[in-house]
Amino acid sequence: MTLRYTSGAPNVSIYLKGCDGSRFSSDRVGREQQVIEAVNITAFLLAQPILLEDLSKDRHFGERGLLARILWFFPASSVGYRKSRRPPVNPCLLDGFEGSLRQIRAMTKVPESKSHLRVAVDAQNAFKNWSEAHETRLRPSGGDLYPIRYWAKKLPGMVLRLAGVLHVLAGGDIAGEISEKVMLDAIELSEYFVAHSLVVHGLVAGGQEALDAEKVEQVMASENDPWSTREVERRTGWTSSRARMALIYLEEQGLAMRVEEGTRGRGRPSEKWKLAPKA
Repeated sequence: MTLRYTSGAPNVSIYLKGCDGSRFSSDRVGREQQVIEAVNITAFLLAQPILLEDLSKDRHFGERGLLARILWFFPASSVGYRKSRRPPVNPCLLDGFEGSLRQIRAMTKVPESKSHLRVAVDAQNAFKNWSEAHETRLRPSGGDLYPIRYWAKKLPGMVLRLAGVLHVLAGGDIAGEISEKVMLDAIELSEYFVAHSLVVHGLVAGGQEALDAEKVEQVMASENDPWSTREVERRTGWTSSRARMALIYLEEQGLAMRVEEGTRGRGRPSEKWKLAPKA
């Protein structure tokens, strides 16, 4: 995942395409063109928290949406609570787990024709009701998921994928119809990942966003006049979205504030920023 081109950018395209089954084409000088019509990738990564800190320092993983396409699980540390005498795993649980793995393995053969998995009407209504309520959680004013909006806005798509997986595990058939119960189970499961993603993205945001904000603060401190987002973008050499995210981060930390300056003639006042007075 972290292998890079000669330009220094990591090759994440294959992972982005593999999330939704898109077409991937690699046409590099000196090599034969490689085309995959529908990329499908399932990745399960067990990593130390230090990996998140490393990923947060590379803007390619964040800005291109790779981190937003991952369902995160961040377990609490068991250090200090580990036991040398532990009961054996329940045989029923073990048999069920192994049976699920065998069932998944039996479905790894790609079908000759595409299978169509439908969603029942009551399942559609359950998803739409949840999706509408979920959208309000992304609002900048009072939305509890606003800090992780770049991940959370992709969650509805993840819920549909989870519903598909649960449907297949329950019946063993890629075709058919997703029931309301399966959809509700997927929605409930998504809230589990929301809680963990809040923790994970707190580590990521505390890395890259904090570093970006620190640099922008230094840039803005060089002049007393208010700065526009475009001016910050030019001075740092970043994209407009990255510069604005750093400014918003400074605002949320109480280190910067927005000011509006009048425009010549008609038009909306231009948005500018200045550092907050130091106490």
